[in-house]
Amino acid sequence: MEGMAQINALAVSLYQKKLTYGEFAKMRHEIARQASASEQAFRTSEQIADQRQMQAAQLAQQEFQNKLSAWSTYMATVAARQPQTIHVESNCTSRLNGDMVHTNCY
Repeated sequence: MEGMAQINALAVSLYQKKLTYGEFAKMRHEIARQASASEQAFRTSEQIADQRQMQAAQLAQQEFQNKLSAWSTYMATVAARQPQTIHVESNCTSRLNGDMVHTNCY
């Protein structure tokens, strides 16, 4: 947009005979070259940002997969354990009071 405004200003100067057609053509070419270089730099910066964002997403996904793998390993270890029998000796009494049960153990 700004480049077009500069070229239009050059065209006005050309019509007012403040510069030659050669100067106009040279400056128009320079403005177009600068605009193209700026656009390329902008696209490159967008690509770099996109790549960084993609790398960050991949890293987060890998970390999540590592945690899932660790969890699976842990659960496999737990599943391989022999069940234990727990003997509870209690001297408990329960008392029903309305819809509530109160239990006391000694």
